[in-house]
Amino acid sequence: FGGWDSRLTCLPAHKHCNTCPQHLPKMSKCATLFAVDVSETMNPYLTDVIGFLQSNLCRMVLNHKQDAVGLALFGTAETENEPAAEGGGYEHISVAHNMAPVKFSIVSAVNSIAVGGHQADLMDTIIVASDALNRYVRKLKYG
Repeated sequence: FGGWDSRLTCLPAHKHCNTCPQHLPKMSKCATLFAVDVSETMNPYLTDVIGFLQSNLCRMVLNHKQDAVGLALFGTAETENEPAAEGGGYEHISVAHNMAPVKFSIVSAVNSIAVGGHQADLMDTIIVASDALNRYVRKLKYG
């Protein structure tokens, strides 16, 4: 008979497995950058998006403290991102919260999201988000 009993230990006849807690692989760290469209067309949905982000971020703060998280907004009036600073372009995209270990400070950044009123290119946003993730994980071990 294999599996695990109510004491969360392997039963004697059961060798190494992937079903009992002590043999499950350790969770690896996760780096997530949320990219949020704050253009005028998102105005009717922004409250729902903010609620979704708050819920997920609070869950991450409580359950996944080893994870890293960031927040990029596209459709903003300003342009604040590394690729734009280095070579121009990537306009109306702002990194509102740089990649960092997840903390409640990002929830306050989410609370301050407002409609930007500009349009930004989705591919440019993906490039900015990928760049921010790459800069963060470059020197760390993520699996």
